[in-house]
Amino acid sequence: METFDTVTAIHHLEHLPEAQLSLAFQHLLQVTRHRLMVAVPYETEATRAYSHERAFTRETLEHWGQWCVESLDGVGRFDVKM
Repeated sequence: METFDTVTAIHHLEHLPEAQLSLAFQHLLQVTRHRLMVAVPYETEATRAYSHERAFTRETLEHWGQWCVESLDGVGRFDVKM
């Protein structure tokens, strides 16, 4: 499998249902060598007009950031910027 130094997922993850997020992050991490950058809209409620399946808050982003670090056996770090 080909890997890349930096992988970006810009305004994609909000279109996935919660049940598919762990699989999406797993696949993103598989192709990432050094840096995964994720951009999602901050919303309190998913905007159905844009086909958003879920909303992301600071808490949910921190959860998924920690999930990524744990899935990499603690190697790495994450930062949530607003």
